[in-house]
Amino acid sequence: MATNRNKIKLLQRKQRGCLHKISSLESGSDLVMKHQWTLEAVPKTVTKTLEQYTANCDECWFSEWGNCYDAMIDAQVSLAIQVSTLNLELTALRTENDELDIAQDEWRDEYLREQRRKEKEVSKK
Repeated sequence: MATNRNKIKLLQRKQRGCLHKISSLESGSDLVMKHQWTLEAVPKTVTKTLEQYTANCDECWFSEWGNCYDAMIDAQVSLAIQVSTLNLELTALRTENDELDIAQDEWRDEYLREQRRKEKEVSKK
């Protein structure tokens, strides 16, 4: 049971780490989305400047930022799946511990009954 408790703590830390990353990606995706929309309907001078310094026009950059946003969402989904998988492992370990607790309680109760029975036999003699 102690081994399972240690595994549970480790899995919970991994789960919290994934949830923190999901939260960070959400903040980042909000910023990417905000920045992406700053490129919508920009003046031709901005387009020319972008092309001059980056070799990409405003529409290319709009698409690039959109792809970045999509990649961040995909990463969030992947992390959410990891959280779900870890949760399944946690549930299995907790269930195993519950079963071990019940078995341990039953063994203890049986042991105590046996000890009382022996004490009664000794006291009868």
